[in-house]
Amino acid sequence: MVIDETPQLAGWDIQILATDVSADAIERAGSGLYSEAEVQRGLPLRLLSKYFRKESSGWRINDELRNRVELRVFNLLDCFAGLGMFDMIFCRNVLMYLDAAAKSDILERLAECLQADGYLVLGAAETVLGACNSFAAVPNLRGIKIKPGRTRDVRSVGMG
Repeated sequence: MVIDETPQLAGWDIQILATDVSADAIERAGSGLYSEAEVQRGLPLRLLSKYFRKESSGWRINDELRNRVELRVFNLLDCFAGLGMFDMIFCRNVLMYLDAAAKSDILERLAECLQADGYLVLGAAETVLGACNSFAAVPNLRGIKIKPGRTRDVRSVGMG
């Protein structure tokens, strides 16, 4: 929805890979069905009516939007080979459940999969401090990390 609602991204070739360790979570995401409570957590009514249709069991996201996301069962503790390179990685509310060694290992491997001018987005309760030197904080953008030494201004791509 954010991509569709951002005119500056029109014409971009954007591919989205969504992963979870739980096959049930991936299956549920693939169904595209959300409860009333889920769609009322910050989703503006305009977007709800544009991208969802009401069904007896909840709200279903439209097929066009759902089909643009590749869903995969994936464990971050497994090998990242074959995942490819990314411009943006969202790793939210996962790392806080791991021990220090696993967290450090995953962050280093995420850095290897991130393009030089890419972004890592973490959850509010997560940090790279003490776990990894492959990322630097972006001033005034909590949870957004970049590779150290990067010179490109994040504001030039609409992140700030």
